Amino acid sequence: KMDDKFAVNYDINVEAMNERAIPHVRGDAFLQGLDSDKVWNVNVKGLANAGDGVIKARKVLVASGSSSIPAENVMYNSDKGVFNGDSIQDLNYFPKTMTIVGNALTALEYAKSFSALGTTVTLIIQSRDKFNLALSRAKVSSEICSKLMSQLEDQGVTIVYDDNIASVDSSRTPAEIPVTVTLDSGKTIETNALVTLLGRIANVG
Repeated sequence: KMDDKFAVNYDINVEAMNERAIPHVRGDAFLQGLDSDKVWNVNVKGLANAGDGVIKARKVLVASGSSSIPAENVMYNSDKGVFNGDSIQDLNYFPKTMTIVGNALTALEYAKSFSALGTTVTLIIQSRDKFNLALSRAKVSSEICSKLMSQLEDQGVTIVYDDNIASVDSSRTPAEIPVTVTLDSGKTIETNALVTLLGRIANVG
């Protein structure tokens, strides 16, 4: 699928494909399945007068990119201090405080980086079990994990385990007036930026 927000470099990509004589169609594609000859049927609905049709191929590579998985009970708005893994690139102020919610190494990386820049960081690990599983899949040993968490705490990062976002009260001016995050435990956190890093999901559907 080629929506405008994914087509920032569209003209450059088209020029490159033309130079290499690569046939291309801009549009939406749907896999219809394999036929009797084990050939994929790809139903294409073309955009920009490209027309519709079926493309047959023995091998299909789906490279549609991915999006940040949203958290429940969260309305994202970068202008109001609430970010995910994609919109954090829109951060245009220095947050004195930041709350990061996640279950994987990415959350640790962000916590360490912003803490090193001088931000007071609260790291919420939603599920200790999911966190340990993610580290195991990344082949990070429990010993290394323990050292990483100790380093974060030494940097002043507050770590909260097995808690989740119940509600968020965003702010029109998050750099000055903080966002209020209420957790399932009842704990309330005042933070200049809330960032959820819950993994990514493919842009298909």
